[in-house]
Amino acid sequence: MPICIRIASKSLHLRLSFHCNFQIMSLQSKQHIVKIRPFHTHNDVFEEDYSWSDPNGPMKVLHDYNKVRIPFIIKTQLTQPSYAKDAYLRYLKRRTNGVDSNVLQGLKVFEVGCGGGILSEQLAMLGAKVLAIDSSKKAISHAVKRLEQLNATSHERLNITYVCSDLKLFSYSNDSESCKFSMIVCSEVLEHMSMEEKLLFFSVSTKILSDDGTIIITTPSKSLYSLFANILLAENVFQSVPKGTHCFSMFISHRELLDIAAKYRFQELDSTGLLYIPFCRKFIPVGTKSQLYMTALRKAKDSYLQP
Repeated sequence: MPICIRIASKSLHLRLSFHCNFQIMSLQSKQHIVKIRPFHTHNDVFEEDYSWSDPNGPMKVLHDYNKVRIPFIIKTQLTQPSYAKDAYLRYLKRRTNGVDSNVLQGLKVFEVGCGGGILSEQLAMLGAKVLAIDSSKKAISHAVKRLEQLNATSHERLNITYVCSDLKLFSYSNDSESCKFSMIVCSEVLEHMSMEEKLLFFSVSTKILSDDGTIIITTPSKSLYSLFANILLAENVFQSVPKGTHCFSMFISHRELLDIAAKYRFQELDSTGLLYIPFCRKFIPVGTKSQLYMTALRKAKDSYLQP
């Protein structure tokens, strides 16, 4: 979700679990946080001391979002030829309440703008190895504490590394071919980036995404309907998200997103339009992408070529 603010900490060099050489600084004994240049977001709403893990708190919409974006991610990954067979067999063998507890086993995921870890946790619970970055110090600190609590009470430790990082510096520190991810997730983040930062996101993705990798994006569309639903109603009437969360000028339509993606040699695999009903706290699929949408993009083999 958010990408904003600065952070300072003690220096320490560690090797990430994905075999990537990355310089990080330790603020806590078991988790790692880095000082990086912030993104230029339009406000400081994400530096508020929110209880990210509370499903009925200020970030409740993101918890509701997991009910549709997790199935979308699983569906996308199961369509990948190199992954589908083994994943499908695991799905049949170890299904729990209709969802395989290890359907994403071993998948290396990079989440941009993880916030308090609401989505990262769910991906890790499905077996993914997650590297999640965000430049909000408070959000990352909350995610780290939450992870420690979960790992202290769970039989299986969640494989998540949280880094308080700027995407640009992260790309400078991870230019090795050995540091590749099978999936990049950017959920409810793109609408907080300037156009320059959106282009940077795709540029970095071409470098750190594996040849058969995918990008998952969820974001509000840029339309009058989206302005009405996601800002006027959501922030001011229903107050389902904190006031000041969004800036309409940073929204991006589905068509514009695909045009940018094509310049960086990405093509769409799947997409779904969504409508959020605050009264029942549900996201429902709709035929239009004028309010919210999810899209899955595939990296073409020549995507290392710059536009």
